[in-house]
Amino acid sequence: MRVWATLLVLLLLVPVVCQAQDPDWPEPAWRPLYTEAMTNEMVRRLIVGYEDFNVRPEQTCTRYEWAAVVSRLVWFFHLPLPVEERRPPDVPWQHWAEDATRVLVASGIYPGPPDTRFCGDKPLTRAQFAWMFTNLFRAVKGEGYLRHPMSDMEYLYTQAAEVLRAEDLMIGYPDGKMHLDKPMPRWQVCLAMSRLLVWSEQHLPQQHIDEP
Repeated sequence: MRVWATLLVLLLLVPVVCQAQDPDWPEPAWRPLYTEAMTNEMVRRLIVGYEDFNVRPEQTCTRYEWAAVVSRLVWFFHLPLPVEERRPPDVPWQHWAEDATRVLVASGIYPGPPDTRFCGDKPLTRAQFAWMFTNLFRAVKGEGYLRHPMSDMEYLYTQAAEVLRAEDLMIGYPDGKMHLDKPMPRWQVCLAMSRLLVWSEQHLPQQHIDEP
């Protein structure tokens, strides 16, 4: 298990990815939500900024960046990992998120056969986020993961999003829809993390979580 190495590497090596703002969330609408989320001290410790120490919340979160977030949350909540970890075949050995992708796969939050490509530079969609975040949420509660045939992924994504909406961990857009096909901005990841941490403080014994 290389979680500690993951944390050290991710604090030192942070990629710079330039992507567009989400046009459906004009800044005056999302900025207060993000600002409120970042008042949570645990979020500020678990989210790593860029080289200029700015989170750049309007930018789209990549799958590699999401793996980094999940690896910290797996450690934070003491989620079990198998003795043997597996690296996705398209993740280079020297990549800054290599350890994080191993943790994500080993935890079962991102299940898949050994030859599944991770495509870490691609934007994280709200559908992919909903699926993996729901699995993370269920693991924190000690429950099993959502399982469906890969041919039924659209239903799985929708089901996962509704789980998170019901728990107020993931919110829809101003039109009330979830828009699972859209990319996941970093501010929305911060918001979901903040809400999960608040939920854990209200529902979990404190010995089941740890200080980052």
